[in-house]
Amino acid sequence: MSKWFTSDWHLGHNAAIEYGQRPFKDTEEMSNQIIKNMFSYTRRGDDLYFLGDLAWGKEWIEIVLEEATKRKIRFRWILGNHDMRYASLYKNRIKVFNKHNSMHEMIEIKLTDKEGKHYPTTLCHYPMFTYNKSHYNAFLLFGHHHATTHGAGVISQFEKQGKRLNVNCEFHDYRPVSEIEIIEAMRHKPNNWDLIDK
Repeated sequence: MSKWFTSDWHLGHNAAIEYGQRPFKDTEEMSNQIIKNMFSYTRRGDDLYFLGDLAWGKEWIEIVLEEATKRKIRFRWILGNHDMRYASLYKNRIKVFNKHNSMHEMIEIKLTDKEGKHYPTTLCHYPMFTYNKSHYNAFLLFGHHHATTHGAGVISQFEKQGKRLNVNCEFHDYRPVSEIEIIEAMRHKPNNWDLIDK
């Protein structure tokens, strides 16, 4: 069983193509291609951590949850700003699709490398300057910021200043990022600004 991470699909959202300069002719093509890409990497029993802004319309949410259920993928939905209108509707219903599905505003997990070493990791839709265990070089995975929107340069610099990674699908060829890929990427990043000696 593997862990996968992604965010900001914005399925069915016309503006996402424009403000993200996404390479799709329309929302139908974009939505179907993103869903196809995401589920072509994940396997039965995997955890797919989605870090916010899933869809612009509940019909696309239904499609994603049905696809995850059919493939026996556990869908872990961390809410983004565009998800709030659907949060109350799916808070309990998400488990109807799969009892292992879950919904959160923020979550803390541990990533594990091939040697069994654990890395505390905070998952949130929004980037944070400080988070739990950041002073021990814990990881932060986030989304919300897009490839070409206002502030993209600031976020790019923010990512380079510690163990942080934007998992927005626009930065990862519209596919999920694996646990091992994240650990490897973090190895090449500098220490967190608030790191203290143990």
